[in-house]
Amino acid sequence: MNKLTLLVAFLSIISPPLFAADNHAHEEDHKESTHHELEENDEHNHNGAEGLTIAQQVIDESNIGIKKSASGVIHQTITTYGLINADTNSLSHVQARYSGEIKKIQKNIGDFVTKGEFLARIESSDSLQAYTITAPLSGQIIQKHANLGEITSDKPLFVIANFETLWAELKIFPKNQDDVKPNQKVTLKYNGESIESEIAHIIPQLGSPYLTARVPFKNYLKITPGIFIEADIATALETVPVRVEKVALQTLNDQQGIFIQKNNEYVFTPVVTGAFDQKFIEIKQGIKPGAYYASDNSYLLLAELQKSEAGHSH
Repeated sequence: MNKLTLLVAFLSIISPPLFAADNHAHEEDHKESTHHELEENDEHNHNGAEGLTIAQQVIDESNIGIKKSASGVIHQTITTYGLINADTNSLSHVQARYSGEIKKIQKNIGDFVTKGEFLARIESSDSLQAYTITAPLSGQIIQKHANLGEITSDKPLFVIANFETLWAELKIFPKNQDDVKPNQKVTLKYNGESIESEIAHIIPQLGSPYLTARVPFKNYLKITPGIFIEADIATALETVPVRVEKVALQTLNDQQGIFIQKNNEYVFTPVVTGAFDQKFIEIKQGIKPGAYYASDNSYLLLAELQKSEAGHSH
């Protein structure tokens, strides 16, 4: 079997140093030792597949993930969009119980308060007795309409909001309405992050062909109400005999395939795919359950195989 030793320059891209060199001699020794670690197998195996022979140490240092194919669930999803709103149960408009003069203001807009905390003191116009206004819930004061010496009116003195829980109100188009139901899993996407939740309610809209799916979620990403958001709704679950991570799929010569690990050899194996979701894809033909394959950073293997083919063409 003819093997072509890869250039040290390629190793410097995909493989970090095996150890920290403390002098020039160590660096030269390192280059000499790693020069032979990554070799390509430019011959075909008995199935005609193309492969690379790579030391496990180089695989580890290149962060090429190795996973095992197996049966599993594929989530059939639809993508939709919606608006983030505050939880109405966590929004309070604080008013004076009796009309009177504001004698003391303790808090201002933007302040955070806890439930029961003192906000203001009012002197009743009728009884001339003073009474206090306290926070009915914990949260942040987002509006303030109270100033010292003013007479209270029907307008709220403070508006307090707690944004720890928010609601996504998602638009469901007519073509998808038969597939969307309460309790289905939802993945909300915001700024490159994902939040998992479920549909709580589906509400018809008067004068509109759309339905609204309401999804509560814990706001650990500190999302501001009023923004638009993208969401994937899992409308069905399908168990498939073989699935792999989508990042494992690569394309070589217009053919999709996966790099299968056989000892230190990584063989590009063409596959036929089926259903897929955000993370996994079904493999209908090409590999069986229990096969070890390159997932994360498998594009490095593809790049080296293409480089090899280009070299052979000259």
